[in-house]
Amino acid sequence: MNKYLSLTALTGAVTAFAMDAPRKMPEAAPADRWEMSADFLWWKADVEGTEVVLAGHQSGGPTAPPKIVSANTLAPEGKWEPGVKVGLGYNFGRFDAWDLSATWTYLFTNSNTLFKTNPPYTTLSPVGSNLLGPAATSINAYWQLKTNVADLALGRTYRPSEHLALRPHAGVRGAWFNFGLHQSITGQWTYVNTLSTGLTHSLAQTADKNRFTYKAVGLRAGLDSDWEFASEWSLLAEFSGSLVYGKYNMKHDLFGFIPDPLNDGQPALIPGHLFLKDSPWRVRANLELFLGLMWKRSFCESKRELSFFAGYDLAQWFLLNSTLTYVDQVISFPAFDRSGSVGTAFDPSVSQNSVAGNVSYQGLRAGLGFSF
Repeated sequence: MNKYLSLTALTGAVTAFAMDAPRKMPEAAPADRWEMSADFLWWKADVEGTEVVLAGHQSGGPTAPPKIVSANTLAPEGKWEPGVKVGLGYNFGRFDAWDLSATWTYLFTNSNTLFKTNPPYTTLSPVGSNLLGPAATSINAYWQLKTNVADLALGRTYRPSEHLALRPHAGVRGAWFNFGLHQSITGQWTYVNTLSTGLTHSLAQTADKNRFTYKAVGLRAGLDSDWEFASEWSLLAEFSGSLVYGKYNMKHDLFGFIPDPLNDGQPALIPGHLFLKDSPWRVRANLELFLGLMWKRSFCESKRELSFFAGYDLAQWFLLNSTLTYVDQVISFPAFDRSGSVGTAFDPSVSQNSVAGNVSYQGLRAGLGFSF
């Protein structure tokens, strides 16, 4: 009897304590929300493989033959240009906070450089075919690059600690590049005049136009981090890489001159037009890095959020600049001048070659983000 009375008293005490103790309500599931971003880019593009001239310093005098004592290859330098990056995403708060985002990056940049035979360089030699002129008095080189990159990524945010957020993500990438390198050259040909003791120089305008488009699609993955070091202030770090596969459309036009094969001291230039094209499929790789500072504030019980950020961007596309070039194959053979004397002439035939160089982007990225 005492046993049953003790159990009844214990049950009543536990029930009374449970009724008096505060109850913890279950946390509400995170709400779904849209995320929008608009970024301003101030980038500079560097394109490898755009050397257009071999510039040298020549020594010598009236009694000594000229001699090139130093030479450098020169290329047009890229300029700082504005660009844009916009994004739209949706966070599935009800489904473990997975998010789906789409971004588009656009940049148009160009370079225009005039090379002339002024100190410290006294000689200019076009890089490429001798049909442009073995030497030149001036070379005006212009290149332009149009960049379009679109990304679709699926990610999820993890919080290893109260102030650190990590977001691994993966998805697909589409890329489209349009590149053109144009040269306008005042070519110079020098002849040994057999009728006198001097040299004869001939000048002519030549042109070289090299361009390609590359359209590709592939996979991209990366990791974003957000470390809140003070109230509403965070350090950002983003790293990603991609591998894309696509098709090139390459074209190369050369408008030059072939010297007269007769060694009779009479300068003559024969116009020549060469055209190359190719459409290979290629795999290209890319790495990207961003470091920045962000200010963020929540409104309306954290349902809306506004953020500003700014930082340094760096992107590298490996072997993206794949252009067609001409390589001279100079073949000597006997030739007869108008007097019947035997001399030596050259066959300036050419072959096709491909040059590949990296394309890098660097500069400032600042933007505004809003979620609701």
